[in-house]
Amino acid sequence: MEVGKLCLADNDVTNAILAFKAAGQPEYLNEVGDVCLKNGSLKTAYEVYQMAGNQMMAAFIKQNFV
Repeated sequence: MEVGKLCLADNDVTNAILAFKAAGQPEYLNEVGDVCLKNGSLKTAYEVYQMAGNQMMAAFIKQNFV
């Protein structure tokens, strides 16, 4: 989990996703989705929110940006 936070702090989204999934902490994927959304990486944000089970944010992106 700490590795994921460090990766996220360095904007290393790919490794943050892998670290949070490996740690069994999918709730932290929402933070990754937030970073992706702020960076304009809408496709990645959509996929990450789906992985996190955050259907509300995934639907928001799909309705407003896709």
